[in-house]
Amino acid sequence: MNYQNKLATISETKSEVLLKIKNLSAGRYTFFSNGCISSLDVLIALLLKLPPQPMKVMIATWQLGIKDAGEIHKLLVKYPEMELKILLDVSYENRNPNYYKRVKSLIGDIIYLSVNHTKIMTIACGDLHYAVLSSANFNRNFRFEFFDINLNKELYDLITSNYCHFFEGKPITGKEYNRSDINKEFASRFEKQSVDNNHELEMIYPYDLDFDLGDIL
Repeated sequence: MNYQNKLATISETKSEVLLKIKNLSAGRYTFFSNGCISSLDVLIALLLKLPPQPMKVMIATWQLGIKDAGEIHKLLVKYPEMELKILLDVSYENRNPNYYKRVKSLIGDIIYLSVNHTKIMTIACGDLHYAVLSSANFNRNFRFEFFDINLNKELYDLITSNYCHFFEGKPITGKEYNRSDINKEFASRFEKQSVDNNHELEMIYPYDLDFDLGDIL
């Protein structure tokens, strides 16, 4: 099976990636990057495609860079119609105390904390619904990273329906969170979910990912 042609495009330059994001009108664009583009770059490229109307953006990541937080602040000023929420891992404060303080001073009123290691973005604007899956945190680096951009309302709905409980509390303002309290709340929310609802976590993905083991042995 020709995996590259069926599923992914390998892109090595930032201009290649941004052009393909700009031209994405339906379906999926998957690429691998040696640090030439960041999650912030992907977000900006997608925002440029959207009409000037109310939009909802969710970012879930393990950590956030100070410079990227500053750029997010600029985006909030540029797009006053954007409702943005950011989910960070609760360990972020202890791992990067200086980063945490600076990031909180820049965009603290849209940051939420929980036990999180996912790297996902969702964007909704009118009839457009994007879901971005990635290996990259929301900061620039020169590592080999994976991005999967989907213009797909079904996938958007699947993700947002399973993240909405993270944003039921209050964002970070002047109040500091206690990690043990967050861990308890995280556990209790998932304990409340019925086993009967597990099928909601499943989706028939509209891409042929079947392969014969002989193809790779």
